[in-house]
Amino acid sequence: MSIEQEAEAFMSGKQQAFKDGLETGCDNLAKYLKDNLWHTHELELTLDRLTEVELWALRTARQYGIK
Repeated sequence: MSIEQEAEAFMSGKQQAFKDGLETGCDNLAKYLKDNLWHTHELELTLDRLTEVELWALRTARQYGIK
C-alpha cells in the first residue's frame, strides 16, 4: 500500500468515526429529550434543530475535514 493510499484510508476512517459518534450522540440526546419532556410543539422544534445540527456538522466535516 502506498503512502497516499494509507493517508486516504486513515482520513476515511476518521470521517467514519466522526459520523458514527455524531449519530450516536444525536440519537442519545433525542431519546433523552423525548423521555424527559412532554410532547409539545417546542419539543418538535427542538428535535428538528437537532437534526439540523447533525446535518450541518456532517457538511462541515466533509468540507473542511476533521481535526
